[in-house]
Amino acid sequence: MSTVLNARFCSFVGRSHGLQIPFGIVEEGAFTSIGGVKLGQVAGLTFQENNLVIFHRAGRVWNQNTFDHYNVLMDKNPIKEDVILIVSITGNETRILKKLGRNKFYLPHGIYMDKEGYLYTTDVGAHTVAKWRISGEDLEQVWESGVKLLPDSDGTHFCKPAGVVKTDEGVFVADGYCNSRIVQLDSETGKRMYEFGLPGNGPAQFNLPHDVVTTSTGGHLLVADRENGRVQELSNRGDFIMEWTSRLFSNLYSADVHDESVYMVPGRADRESGPIYVYIGRAGTGLIEYAFAPTSRPFGQPHVLRVSPDGERIFVGDIEAGRSTLWMFRRQHEGGSSSLHSSYAFTGAFRSASTAATGPTGILISLAFAVLVVGFVVIRRRRAASTRVHANFDKKNAELIGY
Repeated sequence: MSTVLNARFCSFVGRSHGLQIPFGIVEEGAFTSIGGVKLGQVAGLTFQENNLVIFHRAGRVWNQNTFDHYNVLMDKNPIKEDVILIVSITGNETRILKKLGRNKFYLPHGIYMDKEGYLYTTDVGAHTVAKWRISGEDLEQVWESGVKLLPDSDGTHFCKPAGVVKTDEGVFVADGYCNSRIVQLDSETGKRMYEFGLPGNGPAQFNLPHDVVTTSTGGHLLVADRENGRVQELSNRGDFIMEWTSRLFSNLYSADVHDESVYMVPGRADRESGPIYVYIGRAGTGLIEYAFAPTSRPFGQPHVLRVSPDGERIFVGDIEAGRSTLWMFRRQHEGGSSSLHSSYAFTGAFRSASTAATGPTGILISLAFAVLVVGFVVIRRRRAASTRVHANFDKKNAELIGY
């Protein structure tokens, strides 16, 4: 069973289970254009110190006609517009500092900037992963991994690579749309070092690994296992640590972490549960503790979520057809506005089966959850655990597993 909290019931978030968490989260902006640039599908987000880096698709849209039955891109011309925007944000004011990437990308997806200022990108259209340096107003390619415009599942190709992150151990790529695996690359050369993952819904198995980030310490990976509706915490060698999942959602497109909070967002609403929320879990526990959503209008199709380096802002890239949006939210601390209605607390948290609570603390949490269930609307539904992704998926399934 799962609970849906009325949008007006909880107008704040307090301290949960001894953890210092924000008093609430408030919507601060919903941008369909920035600095005169109309946003295409906002596929990827990262940060250049305190500046936001947006990876969007300009005028190109991923739909049922973008690929053939063999995952080969139909339009083999690169996007003519700049698809990378480096944006300064002061309050709720935005300013473009730099525009990059024209004629270099086919269908942008994931992006990550390291501390040295190098960019790492995935291109689902080209089936490649690349490292770039910024040179003035242009991008210079350092290396490219994969075979451009040719998808496959062997040791030299990718097939629609999605998320990307760099750690001290290398570059990790969620090669997820066709291949249920995480691929490790050498950050200096782009050469393959290791890979792990199999199709399925067991530990360290995937059903479309869509996003990958590192834990706050950088020692583990968090993988948004999209069609299994969970975030898996794994070692850099693919050892399963724990997971975050709930019957409140059946899919998870993106995840990020800051300090002790794990943020995760579905990309599709479940008919039974209504609007889409961002869910926040507690690092190291498998607990999901609270959630928030926009107040101006509902999410359309969230695709990527990132938390600013200081943890004060949460950004969500939304690829809803005809209304691509960059959402900006701000953490509201105690003593802030009393009119906050964005955040809804789960005082009875949800845990993965692998991290089920034992002892007095776990019993108290379970009792608190049971009390909540009595007071709220209860919805039953089946998890879509049987959904699987195959390398040569049919176009008619693109609405479910593409984008």
